[in-house]
Amino acid sequence: MYQAAKEKSASENTYGEQVLQTLQTQLNALKTKESLLLDTFLAGQISKELYDGKILGLHNEKILIDKQLQEAKSKQPINVLEPTKKYF
Repeated sequence: MYQAAKEKSASENTYGEQVLQTLQTQLNALKTKESLLLDTFLAGQISKELYDGKILGLHNEKILIDKQLQEAKSKQPINVLEPTKKYF
């Protein structure tokens, strides 16, 4: 029973870590897109209106990913299995 619970806890931790890593990767990609968009705008290759629309979309997406990241961090499982085993 203990071993099965330990394996389940390990798989849940791995999944949670993968979710956090994926969200962080998406956030980093958004930062890169923002930087490239700014460079393009400053080079005069796109209009102010197009820049404003695109940057607004990127900021909205960033807010969504930040919210998902905070939710994922708050849902990280707390491992009480080992302290319980040591107690008994």
